[in-house]
Amino acid sequence: MLLVAGPGGHRAYARRFRHEHALITGEIDASGVGRTIWLYGAMPARPFAEHARQTMQWLFPHLMEAWSINQALHAEKIRVRPDERQWTVAVADPAGLLHYVEPDARPLLELEWPGMRTQRLPEHAVHDLLNRPGQRVDGTHIIVVPAMAGRLLFLKLRARVAADSLTPREHAIAAQIAQGLTHKEIARRLDLSPATVRNQIQSIHERLDVRNNAQLVAKLRQARG
Repeated sequence: MLLVAGPGGHRAYARRFRHEHALITGEIDASGVGRTIWLYGAMPARPFAEHARQTMQWLFPHLMEAWSINQALHAEKIRVRPDERQWTVAVADPAGLLHYVEPDARPLLELEWPGMRTQRLPEHAVHDLLNRPGQRVDGTHIIVVPAMAGRLLFLKLRARVAADSLTPREHAIAAQIAQGLTHKEIARRLDLSPATVRNQIQSIHERLDVRNNAQLVAKLRQARG
C-alpha cells in the first residue's frame, strides 16, 4: 500500500513520520473482534515486496495467537480469586474498540447495550468506564469493574443477580449474617434496635427469595467481587 495525498492532511502526517509505505494485515474473528498489524516503510523507492506480504501473512496467525494467550492470562489476573468464575472479561482501547472478548462476555455486553456495534462499545459507556477505574459500575443488566492496564481498558463483568438489588443497609446486615452473627450482635455493631434488624432480615429474605440464612449466604456469594 502506497500512502498518497488525501483529505485531512494525511500525506503531511505520513511525511512527518516517514510513513511512505504501509503493509497492513488483519482479520475479523468469529466473535466480530477485528485485529490488525501495521508495518510502515520509510524509503519512497523501496515499497514492501511480495515476499514481505507473504511472510507477514504467515506470521499473522501466530502473532495473534500469542496476543490472545497474553490477554487470556491477564484476564485471569483481573478475576483475582478462584471463586470469581461468574465474572467474565473483555478488553477495549480508550476509543471503545474491542480487542479481546471472552465467549460469555459478548452476550452480556449486547444485553446491556442493545444495537451495540459489533466491535465497539458505545461512546457514553466508554466515557463512564474510563472515569471509574477500579470502581464497581452498576448497569441495568450487568455489573462492570473497569481497570486500566497500559493503554488498554480491561472490563471484569457479570450479570446482575438478586443480591445486587439490596440497599446499602440491607447489604451491611446481610454481610454480618454471612459472618455468622446473630441479629442482636448485628444490632449492636450497626447501632440499630434488634427489632429493626429482625425486620430487615425478613425483608432481605423476601427480596432474595430465600428461606434461611444459609440460602442468603449462597446468594451473596453470587455477587462477590
